[in-house]
Amino acid sequence: MNRRCIAAGVLVLAWAFEPTLSWADRPIPLLDALRNNNVVLSHTWQATEDVALICAVTLPSHDAGPSDSKLVVYEGNRSVLSFTPRASPLSIFSTSELKPRLVTVWVSGSGAYLLFVYAYVAGKVTKVLEAGSKMFPEFVYPATSAGDYNQRIIVSSVDWVVDPASGESRQQPVTADIYVWDGKTYQVRRGVPWKDRLIQQ
Repeated sequence: MNRRCIAAGVLVLAWAFEPTLSWADRPIPLLDALRNNNVVLSHTWQATEDVALICAVTLPSHDAGPSDSKLVVYEGNRSVLSFTPRASPLSIFSTSELKPRLVTVWVSGSGAYLLFVYAYVAGKVTKVLEAGSKMFPEFVYPATSAGDYNQRIIVSSVDWVVDPASGESRQQPVTADIYVWDGKTYQVRRGVPWKDRLIQQ
């Protein structure tokens, strides 16, 4: 089975709003943050056919550090989500299904990747997945262009492994937790051997 596996971060720069979005369409707090160069990442999340949400990671001031960044999601001029994870922002993007979700990845002070995924349901933005790992999560799609892509998110569990040849130990992925969206929530298979993580079940 052929699949596309996306394991690299997707940085969306502050000026990279979709060109169809005019300045007048942007919320006033976000305009202020843009004028003050306090927008770190931004993304337009087409949550449904009719609803486009403006998402931005902003800093409270020029003196603030990356771990002070805040995720804000706007529906029109109304803020529908505000979240400060106390970590540095790395990536923000949408999944590729018919009803996409918003994915954000952050890096904690200890170097762990923190994953937060949000869904838009009944006019509200809701967190549907939170996970962490020493490795960037993998996003896997079946090789099909029809219907919902049934994306899987793979989150590794890393441990110290001894190399039998050298006797040296190093951190390696050992197992994985695999999250699959069923249209309402993520179903999870835990502790899948790392070498079997891409096998569809």
